[in-house]
Amino acid sequence: MNTKEYDFVCSLGGNCSGASNLKQRGMRTFSLPFDWTYIKSGNAINNLAKCFQEGFKNFLLKENLQELTEDEYNRAHTDNAQYKDTYTGYYYVNHFSKKIDNSDEYEIVKTKLDRRIKRMLEYIDNSDKILFVLSTCFQIEEEPLINLINVLKELYPSKVFDIVSIAFSCEKDELIEHPNVKMFRYKRDNNVYDYIRTNYEWAFLDDVKLVNINKKVNINEKEKPVLLKIKKVKRGISIHLFSKLPTIAAFKLYFFGIRYNFCLGKIKNGIEI
Repeated sequence: MNTKEYDFVCSLGGNCSGASNLKQRGMRTFSLPFDWTYIKSGNAINNLAKCFQEGFKNFLLKENLQELTEDEYNRAHTDNAQYKDTYTGYYYVNHFSKKIDNSDEYEIVKTKLDRRIKRMLEYIDNSDKILFVLSTCFQIEEEPLINLINVLKELYPSKVFDIVSIAFSCEKDELIEHPNVKMFRYKRDNNVYDYIRTNYEWAFLDDVKLVNINKKVNINEKEKPVLLKIKKVKRGISIHLFSKLPTIAAFKLYFFGIRYNFCLGKIKNGIEI
């Protein structure tokens, strides 16, 4: 086994299976901006590189959100309003509980994702070795990934960045490697186990070891310890008690259609605060 150690591991989206597989292996203990997003072309990765260069100032602007047509809607999330960020090419199908016209829904989602962007950038600032994981349902080419690596190296010359992509529905099974970029391509299509459990193609994550992350950045965004924090989240509220304590309890509860995120102690288990 050739284990590689990283201070920070982050999903770049592409589809939801990357975040899901990281979570199953204990490497996703808090929310990040691209976890439950998907893309349809490699150009979105070039746009992501531009976002890093700009400090994400044009990320998820309201004027760039285009509601998907009925034919484009993801059938697994039909209860949600679904949008594409035309600036980045990222799709958001489970973030908006209702349409953004004449409501405060946009501000809620934008605030949440801005918080996750800030968290990601803080972890990068406080890490030496960073791994990005991209998962797609189409064959992505090398150029966008190499471009993103080059942009990150220019922005953070003292840090080491690696990108691993795993792509399905490709022309053939193959492994392509470049400096700091590894690409797994598979002919088969995504299946449900890629999203809710795992498949052998994801075994490369078993050779990743996450180290020092809790020493470098407080997992709760460097917040001061609080006795009680209540915040509005999608379709409900989050309740956080005694953040300085070790995690005692963390769970999600749905009651009469209202979602309650509850955490007693440090945040864990994907509880959104």
